[in-house]
Parts: sequence; C-alpha cells; structure tokens
Amino acid sequence: KVVNLGNVTIDGGGRIVLKAGNNERHFFAGTGVTFRLQNITLRDGNSLVSGGAVEASGANVILRNVQLLDNASTVTGGAIYCFDGTLDIADSLLQNNTAVNSGGAIYNDGCALTITGSTFQGNQALDGGGLYLAVGSTAILDDVTFAANGGGYGGGLENSGAVTVTNSLFDGNTVTGSGGGLWNQGGTAVVERTTVRNNRAYEGGGINSGGSQLLLTDVNILDNEAAGAHGGGL
Repeated sequence: KVVNLGNVTIDGGGRIVLKAGNNERHFFAGTGVTFRLQNITLRDGNSLVSGGAVEASGANVILRNVQLLDNASTVTGGAIYCFDGTLDIADSLLQNNTAVNSGGAIYNDGCALTITGSTFQGNQALDGGGLYLAVGSTAILDDVTFAANGGGYGGGLENSGAVTVTNSLFDGNTVTGSGGGLWNQGGTAVVERTTVRNNRAYEGGGINSGGSQLLLTDVNILDNEAAGAHGGGL
C-alpha cells in the first residue's frame, strides 16, 4: 500500500493481522502525509530495500498499539525505515525483526523519533540490533525496553545522532563487537533513571561510548560482561 495523496488512519481494532509476502513490504508513506496505524499487527514483511514493513519518506507516521513481528530487510530497518519526517510510537511491540546491515527493528535516517511505553525484543542486525540512529537523527525514548536484541554492535541501541533515554531498560542484549546494551558511536546520549543489566559484548558489555558525549544520571549498570576486552559495565 502506497500512502502519498492524503492522510490515512487504519485502526485494526485489535483483530487485524496483515501478513506480507516474499519481497513485499506493507506500507510506503510519502512526503507531507500523516499516516496513522493503531491496534493492528504487521508481520512477515520482507523487503529487498530498506523498511521490511514500513518505509516513510518525509511523512509523519504515528503508531499506537501496533505489533511489528518477524519483518526483514536485506538493507536497513527490519520493520521500519524512516527518512526525514517524524515517527511517533507508543504502546507497541517490535519483535524478531531483522536487517542485514543496520536497525534490526528501526533505522532512523534523519527523523524526529519519539517512543513511549514500547518494547524491542529479539531483533537482530549488524549495527543497532533493536534501533539504529544515524547522523542527524533525534530520538526521545521513555519507558522503553530493549531485551534480547543482538548482532555485531549496539545490541539494544546504536546512536550516531542525539538521543535521550529515560525510565527504560536494557536487558540481556548481546553483540560480538561493542556495546551490548548501548553503543554510542559519535553521537550525543543522555540516559536517566534507566537500568542496564545482563548485557554482553566483546567490549563495553553494558554501554560503549566512543568519540561521543554521554551523560548518565540515576543509571543502574548491573551484571554486564565484556567477553574479550574492556569495560564489563561501561
């Protein structure tokens, strides 16, 4: 489905599951439109380009009580790829999505991203197993759980933009490289009232920050492990 000519709201009433076929994504939202999805499940999207379930380019996308399950991209953004525009997610689940390169669940390429009350679980990518924030991207995350995501770097979250994380949890994420929970690579990260526990990486088991600005306030860093080099916690 292409959403280009006007604003669209789809409410699944908690009863609709949209399943895509091979080499198909569910939705593309174009410049200037407002696209709202609520009370619906998108699963098994499979894209040869970025955005396994949804690609947004200059659009304003709003997700409420949406489940994004088992979607995949051969490039970036296993469930969602967002370019410019805005992306606002609340009370949603992003689970078992995969991308070959970056952003197992979401690749944010310059969008203003807000996520509240949502969970990233079991997503996988080379960079940013759960969420990848590219240079020029912004994100505000509150009451977000990153659990059991993984890949090469930044199991829960990889940030090269600007992110604020509050009242959240990084739990049981695992990577072969840096930053089991959070890999802050050249970005600015503010983390407050958050727990980082049981994450694992080669270095920076809980958090790894390189060439970046990182501010931690009231953060618990517990039971993380650096399997090969430095910084079990940080």
